[in-house]
Amino acid sequence: MNACRLFSVCVLVCLASCAAGEKIGISSAGTVPSPKPGQTSSPTPFQPAAPSVTRSPGATAVPSQTPTPSRTAYQTPAGGETLRSVADALGFGIGTPYQNLEARGPSFQSLFTAEFNTVMMTTFMKKTQPERDRFDWSLADSVLQLAQASGMTIVGGPLVYDNLTAPAWLGFDTEDCGSWSADELEEILKGFIQTAVSRYGKKVSTWEVVNEPLTSGDNCWRTILGDQYIDRAYRYAHESNPEAALMLNEAFGREGVDRNLTDRFMGLVRRLKESGIPVNTVGIQMHLSAELLRPGYPEEFRYFLEQAQRHGVGVMITEMDVFQGPPGFFTNPDDVQKKIFQTIAQVCLETSRCTHLILWGVSDRYTWLSRIEGGGFENPRPLLFDDNFLRKPAYFGVLDALREALMDRER
Repeated sequence: MNACRLFSVCVLVCLASCAAGEKIGISSAGTVPSPKPGQTSSPTPFQPAAPSVTRSPGATAVPSQTPTPSRTAYQTPAGGETLRSVADALGFGIGTPYQNLEARGPSFQSLFTAEFNTVMMTTFMKKTQPERDRFDWSLADSVLQLAQASGMTIVGGPLVYDNLTAPAWLGFDTEDCGSWSADELEEILKGFIQTAVSRYGKKVSTWEVVNEPLTSGDNCWRTILGDQYIDRAYRYAHESNPEAALMLNEAFGREGVDRNLTDRFMGLVRRLKESGIPVNTVGIQMHLSAELLRPGYPEEFRYFLEQAQRHGVGVMITEMDVFQGPPGFFTNPDDVQKKIFQTIAQVCLETSRCTHLILWGVSDRYTWLSRIEGGGFENPRPLLFDDNFLRKPAYFGVLDALREALMDRER
């Protein structure tokens, strides 16, 4: 299993487990346990609440705080300037998914609503349809209520992923993928998507319909329905809410944005659009590792954005974190991490086609990387806030990129 595939599977397993606070087991060899056979137009509109913005002098990066057992409550910065206040003024989405583990922290809600204007409301089938004829929307509904009360934009999904996010009753962990006929499985696919999208209507502005169609490996949706499972998923979502933006999401590796994969991905986008499939947004995952990054990663990202422009789709950075490297690899790992976050944000903000930056979590304390046993991520600190919800240098890198974009617009 290559590094990119390992990383993608780890993301998948973590997301399916994090609500319960589970650890993710990986063998001592650093591999995920082998799956059973059969597993394997215009930019998106953004309409955040728009509070007034008070510009303050440039913030100075501060040393990362040393984690301690004590917890320090989050406090809005002096002058009221936050990621959200500047992003709102730009009409830009800055967000994070909602995770139960993080939400237990005493600083979470005040930070969450002050710093972010976008929330990713995960709707994995495993969590929301635990039985064929029963749905459980309790977690998604609670996220929706918090987002609406805080004037946040909601991105929903993914609606279709691979075998590990499928509920047990589908039998996707068996050699014959649960023995479903193509007609039966398509009816299940259609029912789930239409139920989810219709339930939330205009409350969800964008749906991530299919996740990782190129890198998640063979899955039972593809095994039984063929590649047409992708086409059908988008048609069902569009029929259920013709006004929602529909996103196709993909992982592009820890080393940067692989150009060959970009070309393959955009080829899929082109095929779908030529077939009349209403894909108008693409998502790019950026689970990056500082020690592995190719020097040309900014240009690789620009190439991705250029191809998105060529194919007429908006772009969201849907999952971003930056592993700062093994202990001792960099002399100043916090500065390296800050530079990567700032560079990616700057490149995104160079074009109005790139509409969102969604971080994959809030606090280092709850990063999914810390729940991968034996996965090679020693003391991972990949996010903008430390264990105590205090701002890291990386926070100020993103904030500086937002400030620069706002000042450029006002000139």
